[in-house]
Amino acid sequence: MSLLEIIERLCEIARLQAEIISKQAEEIEQAKIADSVSEELREMRSRAERELATVFKEYN
Repeated sequence: MSLLEIIERLCEIARLQAEIISKQAEEIEQAKIADSVSEELREMRSRAERELATVFKEYN
């Protein structure tokens, strides 16, 4: 294998590593969004439960 071939392969590996890093960063950001949405949904469910409890309490 010539020096040029080794350099080309190393460049390809570096490109692949950059792609991996990019995809991992994307996954991290998506996880943050998912966590944020989960918390928002949890708060919405809690609010709905409180409202329902209040309605039952007032009309029973």
